[in-house]
Amino acid sequence: MWKVTVVSLLLLLPILTFAAGLVPCGGVGEPMCQSCHVLQLIHIVVNWLIAILTTITALLIAYAGLRLVVSVGNASAMTQAKSLISNCLIGFAIVLIGWLLIDLVLKSLVNDQVYGVWNQLQCVEQPVSTTS
Repeated sequence: MWKVTVVSLLLLLPILTFAAGLVPCGGVGEPMCQSCHVLQLIHIVVNWLIAILTTITALLIAYAGLRLVVSVGNASAMTQAKSLISNCLIGFAIVLIGWLLIDLVLKSLVNDQVYGVWNQLQCVEQPVSTTS
C-alpha cells in the first residue's frame, strides 16, 4: 500500500521528482534542439538518477537501522536488517565505482587541452542548410 502512495505522490506532484529543466532545449528562452542536446539530456538524467539513488540509499539504510534497533532478540530480523544495509552499500558502491571507472578511462583517452573536459558538454550553433 505504501508503494502505491509513493508512486501516486511522485506522479501527482512533479516538483518532488526534481525533474524541472530536464530537457535542455526547445523551451521558452532556450536554444533550438540539436543533436548535441541529446548528450546533454543523458548527462542530466545520469546526474538526476545518482541524486535519487543517493536519497533512496540513505532512506533504506535508515529504515534498516531502525529495523535493526527494533529487532532486539530476534536473530532472523537482525540478520535481514544487516543484509539490507550491506546490500544497499554494495549497490551504491557499484554505481559510484562504475561512474569513476568511466571517468578515469575517458580522462586518460581525451586530451583536455584540445577537447575540453569530457563530462562538460557544450553545444555550438550548427550550420543550417540554405538549399530548399
